[in-house]
Amino acid sequence: MSDQRPWWRPDGFLLYAIIYLTFIYLPVLFLPLFSFNNSKYIAFPLKGFTLKWYYQMVNRPDMLEALLNSVKVGLIVAIVSTILGLLAAKALTRYRLPGRGPVISFIMIPLVIPEIILAISLLILISQVEIPLSLWTVGFSHSLLCIPFSMLVLISRMEDLTTVLKKLVWILGKTPG
Repeated sequence: MSDQRPWWRPDGFLLYAIIYLTFIYLPVLFLPLFSFNNSKYIAFPLKGFTLKWYYQMVNRPDMLEALLNSVKVGLIVAIVSTILGLLAAKALTRYRLPGRGPVISFIMIPLVIPEIILAISLLILISQVEIPLSLWTVGFSHSLLCIPFSMLVLISRMEDLTTVLKKLVWILGKTPG
C-alpha cells in the first residue's frame, strides 16, 4: 500500500502553504481591479468602471517621469545585480577562497535585515556622508538588496552544473588530475 497522498488530499504543510500564499497574494491580485474603480477609495462595492486614473497618469508629466525613472532604475539594477551576482557566484563556486563562509554571510546580510530597517539605515548613512539623493543612490540601494538574491540563484545553478560536469567527465573515462 502506498504512503503517498493523492493531490486532492493535502497534508498539513501543503494546506498551510496554500492558506499563507492566499493571504499574501490575494490582496495584490485585487489591486488591478481597484484601478478601474470610479471611487478614490479602495472599498467594496465598486462604484463603477472608469479609465480616468490611467488617463490622469498619462496626462501628468510628473507621473510619467516617475514611471520612466522606475523603469530606468529597475532595468539598470537588474543588469548590475545579475552581473555582480554572477561574478560572486562564479568566484565562490569555482575557486577555493579563504574565508568563503564569512564572505557569503556578509553578502547575504540584506536578506536577513528587514528591508525597511535597511532602507532607513542606508538613507541615514547616505545623508551623513552628504551624498546627494538621486537615481544613482536609489539604484545603489536596490542593487544592494538584489545582489544576494541573484547570487543565491546563480550559486545553486553553478554548483549543480559543476556536479553534472564532474559526473560527465567520470562517465567519459577521464581521470581527475
